[in-house]
Amino acid sequence: MNAQLNEIDSQVLGANVVEIVDFSREDEFSAFEAEYIRQFQPRYALCKLPVEDLTGIHSMEKNGFCFVEFQVRSELRLRDRYDTAGLPYVYKPVETDEDLKTVLETAATTFTDDRFSIDPDLPNELGGARYRYYVQKSFDADDELLHKLANGDTGEILGFNTCKQLSDTEMLLFVAGVTPRLKATGLGTILNYYVFNDFLDRGIRRIRTHQSGRNYPILNVEVGHFGFRVVQTLVVLRKLY
Repeated sequence: MNAQLNEIDSQVLGANVVEIVDFSREDEFSAFEAEYIRQFQPRYALCKLPVEDLTGIHSMEKNGFCFVEFQVRSELRLRDRYDTAGLPYVYKPVETDEDLKTVLETAATTFTDDRFSIDPDLPNELGGARYRYYVQKSFDADDELLHKLANGDTGEILGFNTCKQLSDTEMLLFVAGVTPRLKATGLGTILNYYVFNDFLDRGIRRIRTHQSGRNYPILNVEVGHFGFRVVQTLVVLRKLY
């Protein structure tokens, strides 16, 4: 097992957040935990385990970790373009500080199903702050992309998408969202039409992503409408110190 500092979550929480990777039931957890506490002095630790590893999940629960989130990993093979002719939108990279500010405001207010927002033992506003950090990271990073969906007539930014290219033909979707007043209108599906067409233009043929298992609308859109194939499900457990 290894413990790694999650820098963005640590900034959001204002204290160290440690993520446990390469989990193994063969290791002595109490000694491992004592070592990462000594090294990092964390306020929060998390571990993601495959849902089928029930023994591992129960082991972490016995060590004080609590279930906080269920995640779905899925993939989509891109084949055909989506028809956006006649739609009154434009999809472009975010390039100015003014546009970034608008997108950050959307990111801070549109998400409600992440593990920080739903955690009863954390301040609710941390969820929005966390997404601001991650969107800002995509704007700053050379190997990530941040795009906006805007009204073609007025220029109003209505949604955004972030992602990272894994290879010449693969893309990892991070977060995407639409302004809160337009949620449940179908705009999220339209946003994906533009996103996936842009991927095809870049030569991308496979998409990977994660969804929260409690976010039924996005699961219905991505798995039900677009045909994403579920490849793994994960239980996220966390412990506060």
